[in-house]
Amino acid sequence: MPDFESIRPYRDEEVPSVVRRLTANPELRDGIASFLFPRLYKFSAVATRVLTRLLLAYHARSLTRVHDVQMMVGRFIDHMVQASVDSLSFSGLERLDPGKPYLFVSNHRDIALDSAFLNRVLHGEGFPTCQIAVGDNLFGTPHADDLMRLNRGFLVERSAVGARANYAAMLRTSSYVRHSIEEGTSVWIAQRAGRAKDGFDRTEPALLKMLALAWRKQFSRLDELLEAVQIVPVAISYELDPCDLLKADELYQRSLGGEFNKAEDADLASIVAGMRGYKGRVHLNFAPPLRGNFEQAEDIARAMDEAIVGGLKVYPSNVAARDMLLADESPGQQKVALDCQGLPRWPTHQPSTEPESAQSSHYFKSRIDNAAASLRPYLLLQYANVLRNQVELGTPAPTAEIASSSNEAG
Repeated sequence: MPDFESIRPYRDEEVPSVVRRLTANPELRDGIASFLFPRLYKFSAVATRVLTRLLLAYHARSLTRVHDVQMMVGRFIDHMVQASVDSLSFSGLERLDPGKPYLFVSNHRDIALDSAFLNRVLHGEGFPTCQIAVGDNLFGTPHADDLMRLNRGFLVERSAVGARANYAAMLRTSSYVRHSIEEGTSVWIAQRAGRAKDGFDRTEPALLKMLALAWRKQFSRLDELLEAVQIVPVAISYELDPCDLLKADELYQRSLGGEFNKAEDADLASIVAGMRGYKGRVHLNFAPPLRGNFEQAEDIARAMDEAIVGGLKVYPSNVAARDMLLADESPGQQKVALDCQGLPRWPTHQPSTEPESAQSSHYFKSRIDNAAASLRPYLLLQYANVLRNQVELGTPAPTAEIASSSNEAG
């Protein structure tokens, strides 16, 4: 069995020493100070650091187990939901058994919130929370490593160099997922490496091949993985994306033909923007565990895409973006439209499955109106592609009857 020491989450007995190490880190304290008290930090950084140090020391006393850390994170997520989400709802969870472990595979829109919302819904409905697969690009510093692994995150090694090292890394990740599932612990992993910055949700077949590595000696067919593991496709729908302008800028820069040089703190900036920003309504749909006879990884990926895309909600922001993208005749908009001609057109008649919210509608329109002309088409594309996803895969949006049966989380 591969050695998991370098990638596994922390255990209960490790929590006190890791917490002490974190609270003593001045760089982390400074980052938390600016996040928790942005106005006070601008007025007096020194005073804010002192306040943050005292606050961390106070909370650190009660953090002796992983469960304690998760409960603290849960309270923070609750506060974030109250401050920046109009409603957090879910559907399909009644299909699952709280006593069974699952491999949750979802579309990937936000670095931290996709898994955070999933765990909040699971915990609220009496399910155990799951371990979180996190790419090693987010483990760039020791305190980032500590924070992720304290909150049941485990490392997915994507930066291995060379064929042998890359294979060993994939086998280690796959074996750890198998180990967790067989120990009765659910796991979350995104359907692809990196967020779908253009809103085009597709599963990487390579992900399925990687997951199957740990069972390679037992299986003769890849689809036997579906018998060994309860793989649950999860669709996460955001009415508004606080990181949409950051994503639009990257899409625009890449469209110029050059490389996009991401700043060192870009991922942290995206995490903070996602946490703070207004998200409107958020919905999670849990599909039944994936079953079927499939010959290739691409076939399983297609079935997973149909389950995820078919579970996405269509909000007024998606329909409005589609209409604006097709109606605008500016050069930038036309370029994006031309780039998209290889895929089916969006149906101009498709309505939203959700009623319009005055607050979110105003926010969305002002977001578009205030965007730079160069970024506007790429901003719209992120929202409009939810409809194009469904056209290409033949998975219409949930009906009003299904949408109305959703449950509110918390």
